[in-house]
Amino acid sequence: MEAVISMRKAIIMKIIFIIAGLFLIYQLIINFMIDQDYLKLRKLNFQPETIEKIKAYNMINEVLEKNKYSKTLEESLLTNQFHKPNFDLYYEIPFVDNAAFIPNINKLVTRGYNKTQIILIFKYLNNKEITRLLNHNLISDIEKYIVFDYFLVGNLERYLNYQKKTNHSYHQVITQVNIGLDNPFYTNIKEIKDPHRLTVLVNKYHHLPNTFIPDDLSPVNDNLVVKTIQLRTEVKKAFEKMSNEAQTNGLNLKGTSGFRSYDEQKQLYNYYVSQDGKELADHYSARAGHSEHQTGLAIDVVGPDEQLDNFEKTEEFKWLLKHHHEYGFIIRYPKDKEYITGYQYEPWHLRYVGVSIASYIKENNLTFDEYYIQKLDKK
Repeated sequence: MEAVISMRKAIIMKIIFIIAGLFLIYQLIINFMIDQDYLKLRKLNFQPETIEKIKAYNMINEVLEKNKYSKTLEESLLTNQFHKPNFDLYYEIPFVDNAAFIPNINKLVTRGYNKTQIILIFKYLNNKEITRLLNHNLISDIEKYIVFDYFLVGNLERYLNYQKKTNHSYHQVITQVNIGLDNPFYTNIKEIKDPHRLTVLVNKYHHLPNTFIPDDLSPVNDNLVVKTIQLRTEVKKAFEKMSNEAQTNGLNLKGTSGFRSYDEQKQLYNYYVSQDGKELADHYSARAGHSEHQTGLAIDVVGPDEQLDNFEKTEEFKWLLKHHHEYGFIIRYPKDKEYITGYQYEPWHLRYVGVSIASYIKENNLTFDEYYIQKLDKK
């Protein structure tokens, strides 16, 4: 009997040892698998603390399927700002070292922006701009605005209002609002801080200092002008070269008006107002401080009859139309752009901007106002 009991005990102990062994093997297998996942995640460059977070969210497989490191994902986990529905976003948005970065991603999702929009928002806007964007409700077509280099978050409300009033494209809306055209001419005027720049923008929204006079004015060759005029030295040389070239083609292209001081422009404008009234005068004459002639960069030209109004009908104008950009000039107030420039078409009014810019403006049928906003104005 004792022998039977001893045998049963031996069998039970054997079973216990087998079960314990199997359990140990199971634990070893599990630990091995876990260690393998850990090693794989470490190999992807995730920190140990991050790996613990990944385990806690039960998303080891999801991360391993991506098979790449994400600094954005890691930051969201380490700062306890991880939202699992945003997992793919964290992987696709390059990391920005800013405390507001992860919260902004989460806020944009909450605001209703989709994955594509959010990726573009972080591609084109900095964190400061994104914070300003979040002050607005969802802009359902935001991606159509922000892709332009000259998009300004501070003008967003103005873009939206202007878009409702016009049938313009997005780039036209942004350009024209940045110029100021969503407000009446001669409103929200800014004084120009750098009037000596060859690319200075002078228009009905940008005012030159009353006392500004260029310090490099030179008289234009008397043989190439109707009366004595001055231009900035670089402009003078360019005009003389152009006028001489016109003469070799049997043409008589002459300058009739160059630099005008603030006071001279004031007298001229007031005279026009006395003759035609302010509303009409504003269509063809600049108010004092808003005239390009004060910069020394602008010149009015005429043909053999020395008449501005007839210039468009001359052979000189036909030649000029083809070649003005080759000498760095643009027709500053072109036809069909009056709503942008605020002035009637003036085929005789040339503005010097340099050959490269003049060629670009001609090729793209732009006003200088549009070019300035799209290429020169900085955020």
